[in-house]
Amino acid sequence: MMIVQEKRIRLKELMASGKCVPAPGVYDAISAKVVEKTGFTVAYLGSYATAASMLGLPDIGAVTMSEMVCHAKNVANNIDIPLVCDAENGFFHAANIWRTVREFESAGACAIHIEDHEFGKHTNLTPIIIDPEKMCKKIQAACAARTDKNFQIFARTDVAWATGDMDDMVKRANMYLEAGANAVFLASGGRIPREIREKIHGPVVVTNGGCSVQEESDSGINLSLYWPMLLYTAFTACKEACDMFLQTKDYSKLGKYVFNEPEFNKYIPFDAFLSRVDQYLD
Repeated sequence: MMIVQEKRIRLKELMASGKCVPAPGVYDAISAKVVEKTGFTVAYLGSYATAASMLGLPDIGAVTMSEMVCHAKNVANNIDIPLVCDAENGFFHAANIWRTVREFESAGACAIHIEDHEFGKHTNLTPIIIDPEKMCKKIQAACAARTDKNFQIFARTDVAWATGDMDDMVKRANMYLEAGANAVFLASGGRIPREIREKIHGPVVVTNGGCSVQEESDSGINLSLYWPMLLYTAFTACKEACDMFLQTKDYSKLGKYVFNEPEFNKYIPFDAFLSRVDQYLD
């Protein structure tokens, strides 16, 4: 098992590889294990998946820092690949954002992203995007709070998503990089074209814009977050299985959805427990 410092170094290496790294979005420890065992090299835990899976809530800013950190710790401790985490807007102003950084560091995250979107995301309310100077102070404070230099701070800007102003997005991205962010996360609502990417003077993170990993590599993207991937696939499978059972009242007809305990047990350390029983108990 890699120690967390090694995972953080590994994430840096992957993002510097010259190829876009796909990071499937997970929602709990088991989904993260599936991502790891399938062969992906990075996992992502966002506030959307956390709010939905932990609390049954939409992603409206109701998840607290402590809830996000607790969820991140449970996920990070179960996988041997880097975990990137959503830290919303940092949860605190610049003078207190150190606590957010230290908590996610202690939880075993390898990177967090902090956004300049203060309020209104995922609603029909007017988005509130903070001044870039204020965001730069948050980034500076977050970077100064790190105890591990390999723990990365990604600065997310939602200005293009909120206003459609790509020029402002580029301006903010470069300001945030100058303030010390390890990468900028461009939330534009679509694919970032190569000509926009070339104006940004550092690593770029995106949410997948509906294209292939190769196309994102060609555009110069370093990391692509597939934020709803495992949450939505799990929801679809659960709903299909429940609908089928309700209609048939015959559990034996669920086929691929059940009766796979041996395979499932490969994703939880049951064999390790049995080994300890043999070793330590009479």
